[in-house]
Amino acid sequence: MKKLVLAVFAVAVLALNGAAFSITDPFYMPEKAHLAGDLTLGFTNHDFQLADSFSINGYLQAGITERLTLGLFLGWARIEHFSSGMQDPSITAKYRIVDGLSEGFFLDVDAFLSPEIFDSPWNNDGGAAKGATDVGASLKIGSTEMLNNFTLYAGTGFHHFGHTDRTPSGTAWTLLTGAKYYANEKHSFELAFHTTSFWGLGRDHFGVGFDINYAYEFEPNKAALIPFYGAERHNHDITSTIHWGLKTRFLF
Repeated sequence: MKKLVLAVFAVAVLALNGAAFSITDPFYMPEKAHLAGDLTLGFTNHDFQLADSFSINGYLQAGITERLTLGLFLGWARIEHFSSGMQDPSITAKYRIVDGLSEGFFLDVDAFLSPEIFDSPWNNDGGAAKGATDVGASLKIGSTEMLNNFTLYAGTGFHHFGHTDRTPSGTAWTLLTGAKYYANEKHSFELAFHTTSFWGLGRDHFGVGFDINYAYEFEPNKAALIPFYGAERHNHDITSTIHWGLKTRFLF
């Protein structure tokens, strides 16, 4: 009987550890020749320092190899009492330098390019795009094995903002750390903290914030609902921001 109990316990632990790498995990990547799609309804308390806004965004990732994915982001936004329109697209890439399934931890590098395409209020054209070409990259390291039922991670990244008719260019440098806890194969929670230094953009400043989400995989490893909330507080009397919404993720 004792051996049977131990065997059942071991299977349960392995099952939870296996579930810790799900389609909502911070280190999830679609497999080669597979697609992962996100559809997000998002809200923020200010957009372009103009007014409240909401947006509908789509993001599609394709597994190119076992270590490389490419993605495309496209969205539409409405800035309250101001204007609405398409948001500039982003082309993304993720490359896995170290594979946690064999090495015990993951190391990923991400990059994006978002060209100026659509009308922007920052260029006095109306619309809802950002009005400039942006680029960025980030590095993230973490593990699904350091603590049972958790994914732990830390990372750093930069974002260069191009100049518009109304704003100078600038750069943001971010440090972050976070954890995702798996209650079971369907329910999980994630909390991350970050600090960001902004240079340029009219005034150097500093921000501290957090992001939290709950993920419900109503079809494990195939489909999930992810409500989220985040906030960032700034110094120099620069407006603090919040954002929240609901994301759906599907694996094809």
